[in-house]
Amino acid sequence: MDNQIEAQENAVAAASPTLQMPGYRDLVSESFTKSLTSWPLFILLAGTGVVISVTSYLLEFGMTLGPWEVLAVTVVMLVSVVANILATVVGIKYFMNDGTGDVMGYFKEVLGSAWSYLWILSLSTLVIFSGIILFIIPGLILSTYLMFALYTRVAESTTGLTALTRSTELVRGYWWAITLRMIVLTLAMVVAFFLVGFVLGFVAIIAGLSEETTDLVSLLAFEPIFGAVGSIICLYALTSLYRYLVAAKAGVVTESSSIRSWYIALAVFTPLLVAAVFALITVGFINEYDFINPEFEEQMRLELDASV
Repeated sequence: MDNQIEAQENAVAAASPTLQMPGYRDLVSESFTKSLTSWPLFILLAGTGVVISVTSYLLEFGMTLGPWEVLAVTVVMLVSVVANILATVVGIKYFMNDGTGDVMGYFKEVLGSAWSYLWILSLSTLVIFSGIILFIIPGLILSTYLMFALYTRVAESTTGLTALTRSTELVRGYWWAITLRMIVLTLAMVVAFFLVGFVLGFVAIIAGLSEETTDLVSLLAFEPIFGAVGSIICLYALTSLYRYLVAAKAGVVTESSSIRSWYIALAVFTPLLVAAVFALITVGFINEYDFINPEFEEQMRLELDASV
């Protein structure tokens, strides 16, 4: 099956000699440039990120919060996490439309189908987590194959497991090319963010800021900013790669039933494993606290009698 798919991909490439996957340098430079010019998307991502940081700070250091206040802050944090996830889907829509359109309009559209996007993301997470449990390597491999599941939902209206299988079919035959490009992009982001962080830390030392103040500013300001910028960089790069794969795979038909079955099995495997681990832990606690060694109990009784 893989040989047949590769042969079909070669035929498509031969028919479209001008079609080329974005190069490493172009992918990095264009993605970084977009992160500096996509202000509406940046505001949405950074805004939800700030709320997450503030609520996390309150839950961790807000010692005076009462039970109801903790519950309210927790609810706000969970809502902001979901909003941040949906904001990444907005980013996909934004870049699929060449960085045009109303970001808040896209957000309303995404909000109307929120459960569909969250379901696809949940399925992808379960499958990848199952792969990680199975000696880690399968999870790393699957993370690339499922990288475009949300993109197929946005651009092709696929849902559920169909989005996962469609993403797999797009990546098949290009796994190494996509993985290496994303590794290079990630390393470039790490270097850039490290340099910026080093400069900001040096400025904080010169300004005489305390360590606590620096940590607070980093948590509430710089982390949301870096998170938003990193998200935009990755979203634009993946959009470019997705467009290439769709064009390269035009007319290529693959069988997805076996892939679908594997993904169903992996998605079911994770909650079953978690339930099994929880059951073992529960049984362990029961055995530990309910079972008392008779000899140890007799020794404790004699020591109590002697002390009396």
